[in-house]
Amino acid sequence: MRGRWVRQGAEISETAEIGNADVAGKLTHLKIGDFTSIGRVHLALHGTIQIGNHVCINDGVKILTGSHDITDPLWPQIVSGIVIEDFAWIATNVIILPGVNIGKGAVIGAGAVVTKSVPNYAVVGGNPAVILKKSRCSLLNYNPCEFLAGNSAWLKG
Repeated sequence: MRGRWVRQGAEISETAEIGNADVAGKLTHLKIGDFTSIGRVHLALHGTIQIGNHVCINDGVKILTGSHDITDPLWPQIVSGIVIEDFAWIATNVIILPGVNIGKGAVIGAGAVVTKSVPNYAVVGGNPAVILKKSRCSLLNYNPCEFLAGNSAWLKG
């Protein structure tokens, strides 16, 4: 999948691991950094999606860069890019809406709907997502792709 996406204009690190992702829009709007793991996700590439290094995006996540202006009778499309910074963890079944910036090391809890930007190292959850009292360690030094390799070896025997 990585090779096909790169040939179609995406910028994807050779060390990134991408699962069975569904893409709508222009692959030229996609940039994925080093040692980033992306599961079975939906990426709506009407606008840009920039994903940093050492990011983990679990299955079922939807990242949406387009919506519509409900105040306009012609219902025009509104496009706004999304940035997911280094070491962010986006848990299962999260929805990220247009214009959101996920800060470095932030954690988005399973099933959250992210309508506003999330600060560095914050932990958020809910619909709409709100900052929880917990915060994440700021000394992060792991490779989410290593977890995949270990799981793969275990599953395949």
